[in-house]
Amino acid sequence: MIWGKFSAGVYINDQQLDEFCVTVSNTPSENRLTCWIPSQAGQYFEVRGAISAPQSSGIHASVSVDGFECPPWVVQPPWTGTVEFDCLSDGTVGRKLMFKDIQFTDDESMMDPESNEIGEIILTLQRGRFNISKPRRSRKSRTARKRKTVRKPKDNNHILPSCMGERMVDERLKKGRAHQVSLGEEVPDREEQTSYHHEFDPDYPVTTFIFKYTSLEILRAKGRVA
Repeated sequence: MIWGKFSAGVYINDQQLDEFCVTVSNTPSENRLTCWIPSQAGQYFEVRGAISAPQSSGIHASVSVDGFECPPWVVQPPWTGTVEFDCLSDGTVGRKLMFKDIQFTDDESMMDPESNEIGEIILTLQRGRFNISKPRRSRKSRTARKRKTVRKPKDNNHILPSCMGERMVDERLKKGRAHQVSLGEEVPDREEQTSYHHEFDPDYPVTTFIFKYTSLEILRAKGRVA
C-alpha cells in the first residue's frame, strides 16, 4: 500500500504478499489504508515501511501484531529507506514473527477477552521531533550504520509475551479468520537501542497501514480474491 511518500507491505521469504480490497479513509488526524493479505500458517513474515523522499521532520515507525507491540524505530531527516519489523524483542534476544493456525474453543473459561485483536497487523508512521540520547550499545549494528536510524527499547520490562500465539478464540467469532501470529525462532537482537524524548507534530496526520490477514482459501470464499 502507498500513501504519498510512504508505503508498507508484509513479506514472506522476501516476497511481498498480494494486497486485496484496499480501502482508504481520511480525517484531519489520520490517513488510514486497509487491505487483506493471504497469510500462511508456519511461515515467518516481516513488516516493512518505506520512506521514498526526504522529510522535513523525524518519523516514528511502530508496528503491532495481534495487539502486541514490536520495538519502534525513529528515523531522522533527511533519511530515506526502509524500516523492518520481523520479531518481538526483550532487548537482548528476539523471537521471529510467524503465522500459525488459530485456536478456537467453546469453553468460556479458556477464551481470551482481547482475542478481537487477532487478525490485524498495523504499521503507523508519525511525524515529530526527537531528541535522541546516547545509544545503549556502543557498537553500532549493521542496520544502524547503514540507515542512521535508532530503535527505542520496549517499555514493558523487556518481557516477551508468553501468551502470543496461544490465545483461544470464541468458536462463534470465527468471522473468516484462520490464523494468528505466533513467536518462532529465537535470534540475537543486535540492533542499536537508545532512548529519546519526542514531540509529535499535530499539523500532520498519522499514516496508518492496516493489514487484515487470513488464508487465501477464505479470501477466495468471501469473494475478496478474483
